[in-house]
Amino acid sequence: MNYQSLEIKKALQRGFYNGGSTEPSYEPSFPNAYLTDTIKFIFKKPTLEKSFLHEKYVIEDLSSKEIADITFSSRPVIIKLLKQHGIPLKTFT
Repeated sequence: MNYQSLEIKKALQRGFYNGGSTEPSYEPSFPNAYLTDTIKFIFKKPTLEKSFLHEKYVIEDLSSKEIADITFSSRPVIIKLLKQHGIPLKTFT
């Protein structure tokens, strides 16, 4: 294998081979290679366990919307989990 074919092979592996054109290519040759595949998220989403929901909803008196904002979830999901865990929902009269 000569030097040029080795460089083409490396470029193909990196996804930046443009078919021998003299102009530089910054577009990946492989459309399925996304940047998000290499991102590591350091934020850990809080678990929606009964103790956590009870503390926030009953003890700290937060609304389901506020809990949803804290947990990066939606209000209907929080209400569903409150019902599943047997935590009584607040009623407004």
